[in-house]
Amino acid sequence: MSGICGALGLDGRPQVPADVAPMLRLLSRLGPDGQGDWAGDAGRLGVALGVALRRRVPEDRADRQPVSTGGGDVVVVADIVLDNRAELAAQLGEPDRPDVPDSRLLLAAYLRWGDGCLARLRGDFALAIADRRRGGVLLARDQVGTRPLHVYRRPGTLAFASTALALTAFPGAGAALDTARLAEFLAGVMASERSWIAGIDPVPPGAALWVTAGGVRQWRYWQLDVRHVAASVPADEQVAALRDAFDAAVRARLRRTGAVGATVSGGLDSTSVVATAALALAPEPLRTYTSAPPPGWQGAVRPGFEADESRLVIDLAGRYPTLRPRFLDARGWSFLAGWEEIFATGGVPARNPCNMTWLGAIHVQAAADGVSTLFTGAGGNLFFSADDPRWMADLIRHGRLTAAARELRAWAPAGAPLWPAARHTALAELAPVRLVRWYHAARNGRLPRRDAAARWLAGTALRAQVRVDVSSLLPALDERRGRALRDLAMAALLGRAAQAELRAGVDAWSGLRTTDPTLDIEVLRLCAAQPSWVRRQAGLTRAGCRLAMADRLPDSIRLRTARGAQLPDWLDRMTDARAELAAELAAIADDPVAREVIDVQRLAAAMRDWPAPSEPLAAQREDTYRAVLLRGLLAGRYARWLREEAPSLRDTPAAVHGT
Repeated sequence: MSGICGALGLDGRPQVPADVAPMLRLLSRLGPDGQGDWAGDAGRLGVALGVALRRRVPEDRADRQPVSTGGGDVVVVADIVLDNRAELAAQLGEPDRPDVPDSRLLLAAYLRWGDGCLARLRGDFALAIADRRRGGVLLARDQVGTRPLHVYRRPGTLAFASTALALTAFPGAGAALDTARLAEFLAGVMASERSWIAGIDPVPPGAALWVTAGGVRQWRYWQLDVRHVAASVPADEQVAALRDAFDAAVRARLRRTGAVGATVSGGLDSTSVVATAALALAPEPLRTYTSAPPPGWQGAVRPGFEADESRLVIDLAGRYPTLRPRFLDARGWSFLAGWEEIFATGGVPARNPCNMTWLGAIHVQAAADGVSTLFTGAGGNLFFSADDPRWMADLIRHGRLTAAARELRAWAPAGAPLWPAARHTALAELAPVRLVRWYHAARNGRLPRRDAAARWLAGTALRAQVRVDVSSLLPALDERRGRALRDLAMAALLGRAAQAELRAGVDAWSGLRTTDPTLDIEVLRLCAAQPSWVRRQAGLTRAGCRLAMADRLPDSIRLRTARGAQLPDWLDRMTDARAELAAELAAIADDPVAREVIDVQRLAAAMRDWPAPSEPLAAQREDTYRAVLLRGLLAGRYARWLREEAPSLRDTPAAVHGT
C-alpha cells in the first residue's frame, strides 16, 4: 500500500511541506517508490498534503502524486487500487490505458460527481482531496476499511495519515499508548473506535469527512444493510447472482505487476477463490500456498478438525492443472521476534499471533517466487460462506410451512424421529429466549450462568480490575443478542477494519499486495440479503456457497464438514520457544504501562503449568495458550516498543526510491 498524510489549518494558518515531512518519513516504509507533497489553501483552510507511493498494479508506474487539475483548484493524494476501473473509466469517458493511474480516475470522478463519487468507487482506498473551489478537504476510507486512515485534532488544526504511528510525528500528537485500546484488544473486542495511540482516531470504514475552516462534518457514505432480506427472490436465482458477483470480484483483482498466488486451505472460501482465479487466469499458472504440519507429525487435534488439508488441495489441483501447489510448515518461525519490523511500518499486534507464523512463511515464500498479488479468502466465513441455523424458524415465520416440512425431513438423520430435529432446529428458535435459558438450566440442574460477557472476560489476559471498564464494549456477547448472526458478522467486518494497519504492515514487510474477493462490496450486499433458507437448505449447511461452487470444487471439499486445524503443531512450536516467551513475560512484568492492563499473574500461571506435548487439550485450555498467552505477550511487546524504540523512527530518515 501507499501512505498519505496532511496538515490542515482550520484557523487559517498556512501549512507548508515541512509540516508533513516528518509524517512522510515514517510513511516511506509503506511507500518506498516515490514521494510527493503540495501546499496551498482551500478557502480559509491552510493545507499541506503528502504521499509516499508503492507501485502495486501496472498503472502505478505512471502515478505521480499529488495529481491536480490544470489550475490546481483540486488536488488529490490517494492510496488506491480500484476494482471497477474499466467500468468507472467508461462512465467518465476516460481512457482505460496503462498510462492513466487510478489516482487520475479518482480526480476525474470527483470533478464529475463531487463527494458522490465515493459511492461509485469499488476497491481499496484511503484518500484526501483538497478543493479550493468549495473551500475544504475531503477525507474518505473504502467501504470495508481495507486501507487505514487516521486523524488527529487539536484546536485550530487537523492532521491525518494512513497510520496512527505516522501521526506521532506531527507536533502535539504525542505517542502514548492508548491503554483502553490495549484492554479492548486483550478482551477480544473486534470493532474499535480507537487506535493504539492515545488521541488519534481511525476514520470508520465507509466514512467520509469534509473539513473546512468552519469545522468538520463526518458521515457514512456506505453501510451494509443487514436488515434487508430478499425473501421473495427464489433461492436458485440468489445463488446464481452470488456466483456472477464473485466471478467479477476475482477478475477485477487480477491486475498485477508479477505472478499471482493464493493462500489455500481445504475450506470453502479459499478454494472458491483459487478455483475461480484459476479459470480466469488459464493457461497462466496460479501458485498456491498451504500451511501443513511437518512431515511425519502424529499429534492430536480436537474432534471435528483435520490436521493436514494437503490432500484436499491436491484434489483441487487435480481439477485445475494450472495450479502450482506448495506446502509449508512454521518450523523456525518465532512467535515474537521480528515484529518490530512490522511495528515500524505502522502495523499493530495481531489478534491471532499463532497464525501469523505460518502466514509469515507463506508471504516470504510467495515473494521469493515472484508473486506480487496474493489472493486470500480470509473474510469469507463472515458472509460469503456463512451458515444460518435459524432457517427452519424463519421458514415458519414467513409461512413457508411446506418448505419447512421438507427441510425438517432433510435435516433429520435417516430413519430418526422428527421430533428431536424439530426441537433443535425450530422450537428452540421460536420460543422466548428466557424460556430457552431456563429450560437448559433445569435440564442441567443449575441456574443460568453469569452473562456471556463476564465469562468471556474471565478467559482473557486482562487484569480483573480493568474488566469492568471493558464489559460495556461487549454487547454482542450478550446471550439475548446471540442470534443476530448478521449483526455479529457486521461487527466482525468492523473488526477486520480495526486490523487494517496490521495488514498494511505485513504487505509492506513482504512486498506483496494481498486481496480478498470474498469482501467485495457487491458480494457482501448479496450475501447480507440472503434469507436464512438460502444459507441452509436440503440438509446442507453453508448451502449458498456450496451450491454456487457446485461445478468448481471437488465434492471432497464442497461437501466437507470438518474444519482445518491451522498450525496443528502449535504446542510443539510454542514449547520450542518457551524460553523466548518466558523472557517476554519477564519484560512485561517490569513494564509499568503493560502490567497496568495485562494480567501478568495469569500468564505466569500458564507458563508454570505448561502442558506436555502429548497431552490432549480441551478447547478452553488450548485458547489459554494460543490466544490468551500469545496475545498478551505480543501486546506487551508492542507497548514496550512504542515507548522505547518508536521515538527513534521519527528522527531517522528512511531511504526513498524513485521520484
